[in-house]
Amino acid sequence: MYKVLKTVTTGVLILLGLPLLVRVSGWHWQPENTLPFKPVLFAFTETVTRPWGILTSLVLGGWLLWLRYRDGAGRWALVQTALLAVLVVWGGQGINKLIKHYVQEPRPYTLWISTVSGTSVDQFYHLSRQQRAQRVERVTRSDPAIPGWLRQHWAYETGYSFPSGHSMFAACWALLMLVVAGLKRHYVTVTATFVWAIVVMGSRMALGMHWPRDVIMSVIVAGMTLTVACTLFRGLLREHDKRE
Repeated sequence: MYKVLKTVTTGVLILLGLPLLVRVSGWHWQPENTLPFKPVLFAFTETVTRPWGILTSLVLGGWLLWLRYRDGAGRWALVQTALLAVLVVWGGQGINKLIKHYVQEPRPYTLWISTVSGTSVDQFYHLSRQQRAQRVERVTRSDPAIPGWLRQHWAYETGYSFPSGHSMFAACWALLMLVVAGLKRHYVTVTATFVWAIVVMGSRMALGMHWPRDVIMSVIVAGMTLTVACTLFRGLLREHDKRE
């Protein structure tokens, strides 16, 4: 279990690099920030946004099970691996929703929307989800700095900010791959998953959806969720180590 804890901690520190750097740099999102690769960042964000997030889970989960099968895992070990993935990824999303419900932090773009429209953030969040989406559409429609795809994304996601569900989803998968696939030295898979996760986290800040602290908290919670889940599946990981 110590080896797992050490591995998870290492992964968490790697994932924290980008949001910590952004926070220390003092960079703040502004709608006029022109990044030529924003559409690429949006494409990475969409890999987590419903319904594509479900497809991403099926692809990553299927690939993880295939790697375990190739490594000689039996049927019960494969079932346990699938249960571990479900517990970590979707359990993390449940924790995310619970924290959002109690913290209720506004998103960066909603602060801007409120300023432009001359209303308070509290008024914005007291509107129904449909009314919030309509206000986003109305305020941003004539702004050339806001492309149509970003306007639609904002209108689709008008909830609270802290922590980042997209970042937690990506971090959970990256850490899960590190623990389960990394122990068998599937380094290409682990590296690719980490790169994807880091770009997803960067996209959330670049598109005005989250503050750096939201992403930082998401990574920490993802690491804690995986650590707790690994204690429940200690037998699976112990058997995994024996096969290494």
